[in-house]
Amino acid sequence: MTADNGTKIGLEIHVQLNTGKLFCRCSSTGETLTGGKISRKLFATTGEMGKSDSAVKFETFRDRTFGYLITENSCLVEADEEPPHGMDSEALSTALAVAAKLDCILMDRIFVMRKLVIDGSNTSGFQRTALIGIGGTISTSRGTVRISSVCLEEDSARKVEAVGSSVNYSLGRLGVPLIEISTEPDIRDEEHAVETARAISFVVTATGKAHRAAEAIRQDVNVSFGHGRIELKGVSRISDIKDSIRAERERNDSLEQAITVLKERIGEKAPELTLKELSAIFRETQSKILRKGLDSGSQVLGLKLPGMGGILKSGTLRLGRELADAVKAVGVAGLMHSDELPGYGVSEEETRAVVVALSPGLLDGFAIMVARREDIPRIQTSMELRLTKIMSMDLAETRGYSPDNGTYFLRPLAGSERMYPETDVEPIEYDRDSVIENAGKLPGTPEEASAEVARRYGISMQDAQTIFREYGTGLLERISEISSDPRWSARFILQLRGSFESKYKNALSDTDITGILESVRALNLGRESMEKALELVYAGKESPSRVAESGLIKPLSSLELESIVRHLLEKGGPGSERARIIASIRENYGRPFDPSVALKLYESLKASAGK
Repeated sequence: MTADNGTKIGLEIHVQLNTGKLFCRCSSTGETLTGGKISRKLFATTGEMGKSDSAVKFETFRDRTFGYLITENSCLVEADEEPPHGMDSEALSTALAVAAKLDCILMDRIFVMRKLVIDGSNTSGFQRTALIGIGGTISTSRGTVRISSVCLEEDSARKVEAVGSSVNYSLGRLGVPLIEISTEPDIRDEEHAVETARAISFVVTATGKAHRAAEAIRQDVNVSFGHGRIELKGVSRISDIKDSIRAERERNDSLEQAITVLKERIGEKAPELTLKELSAIFRETQSKILRKGLDSGSQVLGLKLPGMGGILKSGTLRLGRELADAVKAVGVAGLMHSDELPGYGVSEEETRAVVVALSPGLLDGFAIMVARREDIPRIQTSMELRLTKIMSMDLAETRGYSPDNGTYFLRPLAGSERMYPETDVEPIEYDRDSVIENAGKLPGTPEEASAEVARRYGISMQDAQTIFREYGTGLLERISEISSDPRWSARFILQLRGSFESKYKNALSDTDITGILESVRALNLGRESMEKALELVYAGKESPSRVAESGLIKPLSSLELESIVRHLLEKGGPGSERARIIASIRENYGRPFDPSVALKLYESLKASAGK
């Protein structure tokens, strides 16, 4: 089943689990940097069948160096200095239950494979992944969508920054369990893609093990508009799926028009390109981009773009973006071209000088960029390869997506040549009957799941629906166990957490939150003290590990409250009015207390004063 216009759409849904990392016992949260760093170069190797993957070859061509920032939730396994430990059993049982719920054929035994990845996102140069099930289905309002596979794999390291050929990653996310659910191209259109993604995400969320945080759920969208499969990576919100597909469709349409014009001008063959140094023209430039590059020791390079005048950036035509992607792939920040110059601080006089130096024809374009002389061969090769690919309308590749900037080139599509066996993890056997039983316990619909949350925790259906849809039930379950107060737990998740984050511009992980609550509970202190401890950490006044030692979380005693209320009454003013008494105590004394006790004291002392 495909869209009426021949469009093919499939999805890969990735959901992090909150069970702890997959092959070590480190936490899946708490990514504070320790100050340590590892530097690596990664090298290509062949897959199981002895062939090299095109995406791996591309990364070798880029020749980058990677830095890995050590975090408090990483160990020697993430640094690739120690073999993997056994697979986390909770993560595996969750993945098996999800696969069974999706009616997949479960693997008899679980084998871990290595997926060759040398883009820097893994210190070892490969990602461990295990096939859990195949051949499942998910029901939607527009028909059944086939599930091709369910896998359990390690999440990648998070990119922190990239400067030229050097890239830094944080190790905090590396190794977090990730369920990957892939569909066949059965999705009819953008709206159907969103519905399908929500239905699949629900199945994982229903386990209570889905990690709910930024980037914890990510979608890869596979689309084809007749020019090859395009994998759109990094669609972080389900609501963005629709826009990502539309953005890529617009790009395909734009390239069809631009390439038709280009071929009419120069023929079928992509032109050879020659870079020329133009630094002398920009010796006194006011362009901040060029000035920064020149001051750092780079050069301004320019080149003629045969037949591309007026189609680099004109209306819907954006051929210049494709060339910019080519230079970015080899570490150049970008380029400026003739359809947008003068601009970016480049003057009319400088632009005319470039024209004189490059001598473009009437229908030609040109471009300039900041780069090093030694990078000229790689830049020329990258741009020529890009033009050859685009002019043949072979658009199959892996692209990224940004809500602000649409889609952009990442790398060639990866293939089966990057897979080979993992020799450090033994095949895993499991109890199939237990898996089927666990899958049978999962709710069938979001409404059923929300009703169960409302019943179990004694909260409203509306609150239950919001918690299940936006946050999952894992945190509610853990906070309720610690506080013995499900309603306060729901209030924290729905109201207090967002209020603290907004007020103090700070965010705490689920692990930090539950750790703080457990440390306060260990002192036999109640929810008022828990709330105060959380606020102190959000405000940056205490650390999660030491907040339980703070005297500010100790509740005011009845005698202290009586003295405070008596003082406020004697002082008079707005703070002594019933409507303001609670707020006055909080503002002036900063320690937790029971508001009901304070109000009873207020009424008693007020009555005594009136006699």
